[in-house]
Amino acid sequence: MVCAAELTGQKVVLRDGRQVIAQSRLADAGGRAQATMRAALSGGHGLAAPTVQVGHLAPIAMELPSLDRQQAQAMLDASLRFEPSHLFSENTFPTCHFEQPVFIEGAIGQYDIDVQYYDAAHQPVKIAQKPGRYGAVVKVTAEDGRLFTRYRTLFRLPGNWEPWNGELGGNLALPTEFGLGEEVQQRYRRAINEQVNWGLFDNRKQAHWLAVMLAGLWEAPEASITCPGRVIGCGGWPRSGP
Repeated sequence: MVCAAELTGQKVVLRDGRQVIAQSRLADAGGRAQATMRAALSGGHGLAAPTVQVGHLAPIAMELPSLDRQQAQAMLDASLRFEPSHLFSENTFPTCHFEQPVFIEGAIGQYDIDVQYYDAAHQPVKIAQKPGRYGAVVKVTAEDGRLFTRYRTLFRLPGNWEPWNGELGGNLALPTEFGLGEEVQQRYRRAINEQVNWGLFDNRKQAHWLAVMLAGLWEAPEASITCPGRVIGCGGWPRSGP
């Protein structure tokens, strides 16, 4: 918090009702008085009636952002990682976990992950019997019992994709902002395609969009669609969001 300079040195106390949550002391910060207070909230719940008091001045009621909303947003923004990938070639589905589990525990406490898999017809399945689109419904149960749900598109490849056994073909044109002329791109076409091919392979564990694109293209001839991810406005299976 930031206060007038004449309050430098005063004690600052953050309370929830009568309970002291955190305290600090105002220090000089370029002509102003400033203090930072940090507190771990038990159970992941916000403050019911937060107030802040400077020295012997009257307490001031505070309006803090909704902790539940911030935690829900953190869950939406947290990266899910599928092992070995969002793309797979066997009938066994990839496993799922958070890329930064310590961050998630800091937001919602200890948690459990349950993943349910579905085929392109939205029917629950245990194995991927054939190539094509599949969906993963990821349910995360927080320490306090709250449930967060995430959705991901998976794609079973008809073959085992290994970039060292094949080359990316085509005449890929790099963005003009790269400043590379057509002659240079044509001369080094194979090197460019190779880098793109390896880039796709290296990002396969996190690249949800790649599974969405392949699933849409896989269905395109039959469905006569123009958008690769045909479910929910070019999104994934069965939808995106909490």
